[in-house]
Amino acid sequence: MVEEQGSLGTPGVNLSKVSVVAKKALSYRYLIRYTLPNLRSGSARELTFPLSRLGRLLLKEGYSAETMKAIYLQDSQPYGLFDRVFLGYALHRAIHRRLQVLNRLIETELRQRLKKLVDGDILTIMTAPSGYAFDLFQPLERIASSNTEGIGAIYMLASDLDPAGRIQGELKQAAHRAGIGFEFVRGDLASAHVRKQLQCTAPYDIVVFVGLSTWMARPHLVSHLRLIREVLLAPGGVLFADCFTPRAFALSGKYLGYRASYYPPREFAHILAYCGFDPGGIIWESGPEGINHVCAVRIQS
Repeated sequence: MVEEQGSLGTPGVNLSKVSVVAKKALSYRYLIRYTLPNLRSGSARELTFPLSRLGRLLLKEGYSAETMKAIYLQDSQPYGLFDRVFLGYALHRAIHRRLQVLNRLIETELRQRLKKLVDGDILTIMTAPSGYAFDLFQPLERIASSNTEGIGAIYMLASDLDPAGRIQGELKQAAHRAGIGFEFVRGDLASAHVRKQLQCTAPYDIVVFVGLSTWMARPHLVSHLRLIREVLLAPGGVLFADCFTPRAFALSGKYLGYRASYYPPREFAHILAYCGFDPGGIIWESGPEGINHVCAVRIQS
């Protein structure tokens, strides 16, 4: 996580300035030690990012909600050559694939739980960092369209940095269309203020913690996962989380100033176990790139 309310995945310097990017990209360690040996692993695509609108958005905001939205919804609009090069970058293909995996897993979970609801019951969901919560609202839209009796009583709490206030407004509209209860908490997940607010309506049947394990300092990651296990997740609940295996882009990001931590599934499973989750209750699914790994972690009733 980037501290001081920065955007997720923001480097330690302002890469929106051409002079800064040029200085780093033309340095010996980036050009000779990284770019040339990794041409087949995507470094050639990185060199075109400043020529792409999406690439410039990444350099300006990092992996913010707006950047993620563009990667997630890339099939919804036409893009030019350099934007397509950007979207074809292995890391971005893996992120796009992640949404498909999450949509399928979460939709299955929602349908099963909604069938079991009785009058007076409420299905509670927490997603943080939420971004635009496509992994929840897209499945809810499909369920609603196939269920003439409605989707039942659902309450969702979402949280994100949202420095510009765009996320909160869009999510409120999406929740209104879906006919579900909704609340938004703006701020840093590692802050005591936000952590306290998340607990006000806990526990939750479903907790979605996706896209942040790479950017969160390990002490904060462990603290947050423990909070999910001990307070936020209801008995019988399920946590959806993810992690990234390091590839060439990890070295590239380091040279450009990004602060990130990468965990292969086995290591992330050890962290989950350390935080109180049963390793036997973890189910993994990975995309064909072998970069991003989604897990569903259940706790017993």
